[in-house]
Amino acid sequence: MPSCAAPGCARVVDSTRLMCWPHWRQVPRAVQQVVWRRWRAYLASTPATEAERWAAYMVARKAAVDSVTESSGQ
Repeated sequence: MPSCAAPGCARVVDSTRLMCWPHWRQVPRAVQQVVWRRWRAYLASTPATEAERWAAYMVARKAAVDSVTESSGQ
């Protein structure tokens, strides 16, 4: 099982989740929606290549992690 993507958090999360619930709640709703949308697009067969879909997801993922880092003052 993977751990939470928030820096310094060792909580174990389900493989379908990016972060533990307390950290996910710190991510702005608009960023959460982009992360979910990009993750679903990555899993789907869309016109974009797998590499393009993964890159788009990673940008959204970084925005979510950065928002938690900023909100906790790290």
